[in-house]
Order: sequence, then structure tokens, then C-alpha cells
Amino acid sequence: MVIPSLQPLCELSAVHIAYLMWCRHDLITESYKRVLSDELVGVVLSEVQSLNLPKRVKPFISYNVKPVGRRLLVLLTLWLRKTKPNDSGNHLTMDMFYECLEVNADGLINYSKTAEKMLHSGTLDSTVAFRLASINYLEAEVLKLWPSVKHYFLNKIVQESERPGTSDEEMEEPDDEMVRNSLSETPGRRDYSTVFSNIKEPCEVLYWIGYCLSKENAVTMDEVPHFSGDNDWLGFSLASAAHYGNISRFEHFEKSRVITMKYDYMWIMEKLFKSKDEDNQQPCFVFIFKRLDSEEKARLFQQFPRETISQFLQWPLSVTFRDNAEEVWNFIPDSHKDWVFIKIFTILFQKSSMLLYTRLTIMHYLGLTKKMPGIVTGIYNTDHLRSIWSTLWEISPNDYKLHVLELFVFSGLVLCSPKPYAFITCFESSGLKSKLLDFFNSDGSYILKLYEGKNLKESLRTLIAKHMPNDYKYLYGHLISRITPKARGHFVRMKTLLQLRTRSAKMSRSTPVHQDFVRYVHNCLSPPIDIDEAF
Repeated sequence: MVIPSLQPLCELSAVHIAYLMWCRHDLITESYKRVLSDELVGVVLSEVQSLNLPKRVKPFISYNVKPVGRRLLVLLTLWLRKTKPNDSGNHLTMDMFYECLEVNADGLINYSKTAEKMLHSGTLDSTVAFRLASINYLEAEVLKLWPSVKHYFLNKIVQESERPGTSDEEMEEPDDEMVRNSLSETPGRRDYSTVFSNIKEPCEVLYWIGYCLSKENAVTMDEVPHFSGDNDWLGFSLASAAHYGNISRFEHFEKSRVITMKYDYMWIMEKLFKSKDEDNQQPCFVFIFKRLDSEEKARLFQQFPRETISQFLQWPLSVTFRDNAEEVWNFIPDSHKDWVFIKIFTILFQKSSMLLYTRLTIMHYLGLTKKMPGIVTGIYNTDHLRSIWSTLWEISPNDYKLHVLELFVFSGLVLCSPKPYAFITCFESSGLKSKLLDFFNSDGSYILKLYEGKNLKESLRTLIAKHMPNDYKYLYGHLISRITPKARGHFVRMKTLLQLRTRSAKMSRSTPVHQDFVRYVHNCLSPPIDIDEAF
């Protein structure tokens, strides 16, 4: 049975150091873009080399720098987005992360423990502290802070409900609508005539406000109107946590022992896979996957093969795939095994201009019907992926290998030929293809090396000269000399990705709140304020 691996002690120490290295830089500014700049990654890598550590330790830190930075950026984006309305005072800083960051044994950040340490430091304003406690589902901290922030939040909700409404586009993120639709039997746009669209508090804060009010009024949460109008509190909070990758909700869910037949772990996993952003999914996926039995894990690979495989390719779960490649491989349906090679290849070479040779086929296999193959979400350790590729290549039958070779090697050579039809005839009949089949079948790393150069012609010449010296003269004369470099001077990666991520990282988004919830909040105010005109 596949069980997520823990990081070896040496690697875990290196991962922790990498996190601390990133905490010395202004990732808060980067979080608005949700993309780590290559320049900043280069700066951190240079700083690693200047550390007073043994030389054998530094490579462990260096190859984890980028995935670690991305993981920290995901956390920052989530927290800043949900704790930083326009009225915030003392807020989160990188110094706080440096002092309070907690890392699990698998290399992922422990969200709730990190938040708990920040709250105990006493450096946050009570309103910011309440939001941080709310989004991390720290019940004890929420209840402790509630008396000091109650009137602030209740008045804020009522006052914001009195402001003129906003358009649907300004009101919410697309994911918020997806959360609602995922709980509805008849998905579709909601009727916003009964909601207030200017409530600038995240759904987690509204959840805990409802919880605190139910405690004060000695009623169950089901008796408090839900802020979305027609969803139950538990289901909505779980679906929302899955869409935003908020693992703290699931930790609280497990501690509260309220797992039901309706909202079991497989239900949660299905909601998680509906999220648009793979960057956010890994912590929640690992948490839930550990709690599945062997039959459920097998069913997960069968029902959601691409989504599950994509998680095992991401760091740090890629450690498990790397160390247990054959076991994971056996879980993957045969119909998706060639897809694994295509996925890894696209991740490794998403910025290579040579990927344009096979762009259309890759788009078809990865489901990128309206995207270029450079737009690949997720957080990866490329060293792990290369190791996984080589191991899978070694244990795979030749028919899988042939499909990959046709896609990434042979079709590329044809496209590099000035006379493709004549080239194909010669290539098939002269024994050239057979020689290359034997060569690439023997070692999967040769395919990766082929794409590491500037163009296929030069890369193939170098590989043949090094590994097939006896056949070099024949292959050069009959094959290599007949293809052109066809180098492209640009990257495949599109600006659209950055634009989309920048848009989704906007702070201070509004949450549509149903009038019944606002009425309930208004009635809990002491003394109540006049909001009749709002209705």
C-alpha cells in the first residue's frame, strides 16, 4: 500500500533551512503576483552557496529552494488574501514567518501550528488575529478573541450591507461560485437580489461569526442562517477549504469527529480535484490520502487517475513516487501510463522552444485544449521528476516506450527535416529508426538529454558521438546531416499565466452575504442599529 514518505533527516533539515532563507526576503510583494521571479530564485540560490555549511549539505538545500519558495508563496497568498481587508492594522510580516514557521516531517508547512505561534506572539491587532485564527480553524483562539472583536465585526457586516451593491465580477472570485455549485444539485448563477455584495470578510470569518453567535444564543449552527443563503455550514466550509487548499479546515474537521456518510474523505477528495489551481492542493491531498484505506486508494487512482498522478509528481509527494516508483506505477491504470511520461516531460521542458515540435499532441494528452503546453501548474522538484522518469522507463514495456519515442523523438526529427516525406521513407526503410529505438530504449535519460540542448540536431549529434561512437559516421551521414536546427528564440510560456495569477491574487474581495444572515447579525447587536433601508 502506498504511504506518503517522510523526508530523510538530512533533507528535512535542508528544507527547513530553505524555508528560513526565503523568510529573509519580501515574499509578501511576490504573493500579489503568485509567481516567484527567476531573479529572486537566483538570489536565494547564491545565498545558499555563501552559508557556512559543509559542501555536501548545500546541494540538498539548493535543489529544494524553488519548490520550498513556491510552497511558502501559496501560504502567503492564502493568508494575505483572507486576513487583509482595507482596515487592517498590524499585519503579517516576513519576520513573523521567520520566527514562527513550523514544518511537518514531510516538508510541508504546518499551517495551524504556524498560525498558533503567531497568535501567541501578541504582535497582531485583535481583528487581524481573529481572521488568522478563523481561517486556520483554531477554535480556542477564536473563542478567546471573540469578546474583544464581536461588536467590531457585527457592526462592520451591517454597515457594509448598507453600501451600494457591486457587479458580479467585483463581488466574488469564480471559485466562490464553484463552491456553491458543487453543493447544489442544479448548478448555476445565484439570484443575487437577496444578497449584500459588499461584505469584505472571507467565508471562514463568517463561519466563525455564525459559530460564536450560536454559542451565545445556545442554539445549533443549523439554526443560524447560512451567509450563502441555501447551504449547510459544514458542507460549504469543507467544499470551500478544498477549493482554496485550506488544510486547517480538514484538521479541525477530524478533531471535531463529525465525519458523516455524506461528507466522507472521498467526497472531500472529489471537491479538491475540482479546484482550478494545483499549487494549493498538495497539503490537503496528503492529509486525506493518509486516511484512506487500501481499497479507497486504489479507487482514487481508478476514478481520478490524472488528478492523483499529478499530486504524486508534485513536491514533496514526489519523494514517495521516487522511492516507491514501481508500487505507484502499478496503481496507475494502463490507459494512463503513457500520459505520465508526457506529463513529466512537459513539466521538465515547459520553457523549451523545442517543445513546440509536439505542442498539439501534448495539448491533446494533457487536456490543454485552449492553452500552450508551457502553462503547467503545480510545484515540482525537477531532480525528483528526472529520477522518476528514469525508473519508470526502466520498468516499462517497449510498447509504452515506443509511443513516447514517436511523440518526442521521431516526430521532432521529421519536423526538423526540410523534406519530411522523403525523410520518413528513408528513416523507416534504412534501419535508422531501429538503431535509435535500441539506443533510446536502453536508457530513458537519453530522451531528457536530447531536449536539454538548444536544438534537436546538436543534441542528437552530441548523444550519438558520446554513446554510439561506432555508428556515429553512418548516423551523421544518413540522419543528423539531413535535419535542420530549427531553433526558436523564445519561450513557450505565455504571459497569460502571470496575468491570470495576478488577477486571482487580488486582496479585499467581497463575499456575497444573504440578507437573512445580516438580519441575524443585526439582531445580535446590542444596542441594535437601524438598517431598515438596507432591506
